[in-house]
Amino acid sequence: MPPLAAKEAWSDYWSPIRVADPHRGDEWVMGKTAFFRSGKWPGPEGGGWRVRAAALLAAWWVGSIAVAAPFSVARAEEVPNAALDLLGSWYVLVHLRDESTANPDVDRWDDRIWVFAKKGSRLLWTEYPIVIFGDESGRFVDLSGGRRQRVLESWQPNEAQIAEIRAGLEINARGSRSKTLSGSAARGYRSAGAMNQQSTSVISYSETWSIGDPSSLPVFSRRDSMGSGRTESMEGYTEYATARVEEQGALLVGAYQRDGVQKGSFRMMRSGGISHAGDEKKNWKAP
Repeated sequence: MPPLAAKEAWSDYWSPIRVADPHRGDEWVMGKTAFFRSGKWPGPEGGGWRVRAAALLAAWWVGSIAVAAPFSVARAEEVPNAALDLLGSWYVLVHLRDESTANPDVDRWDDRIWVFAKKGSRLLWTEYPIVIFGDESGRFVDLSGGRRQRVLESWQPNEAQIAEIRAGLEINARGSRSKTLSGSAARGYRSAGAMNQQSTSVISYSETWSIGDPSSLPVFSRRDSMGSGRTESMEGYTEYATARVEEQGALLVGAYQRDGVQKGSFRMMRSGGISHAGDEKKNWKAP
């Protein structure tokens, strides 16, 4: 086999990052110009067969990548996201309008802390409706007599308040409620909440808490019932339906509604461990 001539050195033809340039007159045939600096296809003289063989092999290699790449991307997109983990503390902010009030078009807000913890094979869900920020700006207005009133608008936490949420907020245990739910991440969770047999002399009340699709797009719901043997039962329903999960599972965003008259949206942000207000020595951290 004849040696590669000096004028046909590899450097004269090999240019793996070149593409065809019509202004330079480069020839476009099966991607030649992606591999040859010259627009001419080397002949059999002076070892051109080696260059042609190398070029064909390189063209096949690049072509196989071009064909395989879209399939690789498709497979990556088909890989499901990691299962959502609800265990721990969450700060829940609700923006809503209430059709049952005298001002149904006024924007309102409400917030709370939810804590989820394992209790044997079951899930313990605790709600704290009183949340305490170090920076309360934008949340309340001061009234006479030392009273405070919640601001009627769609309040959003500022950067300092978001930092507090992530670090862990203080709560007041007054008004807190807990339910133990049975089930699993695959089947969902539900508490036992059916009312006992109604008596004519006793008014019964019960709540059922449930979480549907807890590892993907959770739907948090609460159904309450009240009644007696002499009166017609009254029922209420509250729902937080997650529409999307962001920040690698640290933020849930969705729709909120209560009894069909309160409607709005919610944002559920993962929080640091909570602590009880005024009890720094017995600082309790959520799981």
